[in-house]
Amino acid sequence: MFVRFLGGLLLLLALAWAVAYIAGTAVLRNAREKPWPYGLGSIDEMNVRHQIGDSSKEAYELLDLAIPIDPGDAAGNYLGLQIAKRDDAVDPLPADVAAFRDDERVARFERLLLDRGERIRFGGDRFHPNLQRVSDVLAALALDRARAGNTAAAWEHLRAVSILARALREGRCWGGRRMALLLVRQVNAVARKLPPPAPPWVAGIAAVEPRPDIAATLQEEAAGSIAVLAFPGLEPLRDFKEASALNRPRKVAEAMASAPRCHSSGEDADVYRAARIEEELEATAKVMALKAERARLGRWPAAPADGGASRCADAHWEYRAAPDGSHVALWISAELAPEPGAANAPALKFAY
Repeated sequence: MFVRFLGGLLLLLALAWAVAYIAGTAVLRNAREKPWPYGLGSIDEMNVRHQIGDSSKEAYELLDLAIPIDPGDAAGNYLGLQIAKRDDAVDPLPADVAAFRDDERVARFERLLLDRGERIRFGGDRFHPNLQRVSDVLAALALDRARAGNTAAAWEHLRAVSILARALREGRCWGGRRMALLLVRQVNAVARKLPPPAPPWVAGIAAVEPRPDIAATLQEEAAGSIAVLAFPGLEPLRDFKEASALNRPRKVAEAMASAPRCHSSGEDADVYRAARIEEELEATAKVMALKAERARLGRWPAAPADGGASRCADAHWEYRAAPDGSHVALWISAELAPEPGAANAPALKFAY
């Protein structure tokens, strides 16, 4: 009797396991085949994209130049301090960054970007962090050249960083689009502090849409963080966990795609960052337009030409100019993108 009971119990457990196995397989397959917003396709299609094509010869040359250069975090830390300032004030370069002013390797890195940037194509390799570190040096040098009055050289340093950002956005390397967005944010913030006139290529930075890049980053990270359970018999649990790891960020991306411009649910740091970058891109465009007017008039204009209109939903820009046009303040009228875990995001406000 006991043997028959035990046999029945084992049969029941085997049946339950088989049902769970079939259900888990179906759920995981659906999660992998479900399309993501912004035309990114499914997880399976993304994996195929990242396997197609090697990096171009120019991309490998750029890597060969960048890898031996080790500026550490000094340039990035310096940039962070300068970008946080609400006006055009720029501190002198720290000694460990100033050492790269005449570095031949950095000069060759920049020249490759400026001369053959359209040929740089990143394939399925992973992004190398030294590309960011050297671009930090170029952006820091841009501020340094502007501080010394060499505006043309400042804009050229920054153009080289923008070319790298474009190559990473258009490439297939893992982590490339996240890094491209960080570089776009950096170029945009440094451009705000440079003297007019802004070169024509700067308009392309203002036109960047950060949400597709954030969604692509979420998709990459979802594919790379799925659960791995190697114990035999736990396949159904593994499949359900992997499906959950794929579905959660996809739903975040879908919510981001349907949200008004510059707005964020505040539940995901990347979504907040996309909304914040939308505000920052517009802010820089506003500041540069005002600077151009100041250069033309010899004083700050009494009011912005667009009246403070904003592409951000339910927002506009406030502008206050001194009666004699000697100084101004510009700020966005509403807190649109609350930071996760915080009641409000810091206001975007500039004073000149």
